[in-house]
Amino acid sequence: MRLTETGENLKGSLSGYFKFVITLIIILAIINLMLIYFRQTSPGVFYAANAVAYYMVSLFFIGLNNRVRSTSNTIGIIIFLGFWIIVIDQAVQIVKATLAK
Repeated sequence: MRLTETGENLKGSLSGYFKFVITLIIILAIINLMLIYFRQTSPGVFYAANAVAYYMVSLFFIGLNNRVRSTSNTIGIIIFLGFWIIVIDQAVQIVKATLAK
């Protein structure tokens, strides 16, 4: 039995990580296929739906181990930054539309 630096069983650690990744892939694929089926074209809707799904899945797997937690934190930061990019882009579009009138 191989142990990680923290003394966790390596096999159990990896299986939890892979369950997290596989679950996330399946859920996001289902959501994206549903959005495509309903002919959604707004990138903001895709982004918001995927972000909410990611956060919901990560809540179920957050207590597994340090690797899942660190991966979840990194992805969460990227999603949060992307959210702010979309908010700023929408605000700029609103201001441009208001000034154009």
